[in-house]
Amino acid sequence: MTIFFGTSHPGVTGAHAAERCFLTATPHSERGGFRNGVSLDQVAAEQLGNETRFPSLTLAMSNEGGPTLSYTCRGARIPSAKSPRELFEKLFVQGTPEEVAANVEALREGCSLLVFVGGLPSVSTAAFQGPTCSA
Repeated sequence: MTIFFGTSHPGVTGAHAAERCFLTATPHSERGGFRNGVSLDQVAAEQLGNETRFPSLTLAMSNEGGPTLSYTCRGARIPSAKSPRELFEKLFVQGTPEEVAANVEALREGCSLLVFVGGLPSVSTAAFQGPTCSA
């Protein structure tokens, strides 16, 4: 099954500097005065984002502060999430500040994520090699 086709990006040059054009296909990133275009993920977010909890999740290419592949319709780089922990908490740890603090502490102690996303009342240590938890 082909999801994307015609993604040869003619005119995109610049070796590693061309990574910023991966989702935009804007040509000639190595030239002075370059201005990027909107990235494919943001086009999808514009069309589908109102049907999801988060219209867009912009992720860094590495946890070492690498650049993002996401750009606005004006070609501005969109800040990206660099911390896997912060992204995890944004996606899975919710509630009042007290509930969030308790859930984060339970996760630090080795509680299974299934307790939080599956609505399970408790999880046995035998199955998950961690403490028995309740959410």
